[in-house]
Amino acid sequence: MLSHAYTLATWHVVKREVEASRTDLHISLDHTITTTIVKFVTMLVPP
Repeated sequence: MLSHAYTLATWHVVKREVEASRTDLHISLDHTITTTIVKFVTMLVPP
């Protein structure tokens, strides 16, 4: 459950950073960060 809380906290920070930078790259940046987090969390959390 600790990893889940960590994921939520990380996503909250990332989301705030993404929303703070209102650029034309907003969509692609959001997608890239989300994909990176998903891959990272997948490696940390056992199946």
